[in-house]
Amino acid sequence: AYSMVGVVVGSAAVFVGSRRFGRPYVERVVDPAALARWDDFVDRTGVPGLFVLFLLPTFPDDVLCFVAGLTDVRLRTFLALVLVGRTPTFVAAAYAGTRLADGNLVDFATVVAALTVASVAVYAARHRIVARLNRSGGGRRGRRRRTARSQTRAGAVTQPPRL
Repeated sequence: AYSMVGVVVGSAAVFVGSRRFGRPYVERVVDPAALARWDDFVDRTGVPGLFVLFLLPTFPDDVLCFVAGLTDVRLRTFLALVLVGRTPTFVAAAYAGTRLADGNLVDFATVVAALTVASVAVYAARHRIVARLNRSGGGRRGRRRRTARSQTRAGAVTQPPRL
């Protein structure tokens, strides 16, 4: 439970920081190639695409949190995606840890092996998964925000509001 609390709080902090400080900040802290790839992905697939990537292991969750903060996805929706999408992996890992602590090495090894196989399979298929999600579209809730703090796709910084 504490792990999930930490993940949700950390993801919320990244999302809110990204939203507060905008694209110039995100461009300073995220690899440009990763930002371009996942920015385009989230723009095309929206909330459904984010959910699938949070659900599956091996995708760059931190980058997705930064990119999600640049969209019009509400914080509440984002937190639901993180909580529901990441819970299965955390539950399996917690179960494995409990089995190890109880001295049940067979159950522990089984869960760890299953998680490893699933992670390797998802990693091997990651390009196909992303391509399929890109083709499906997924909706438009992931559109980029156009705020005074964000930067447009073309690279021009919008003017800050006058005080």
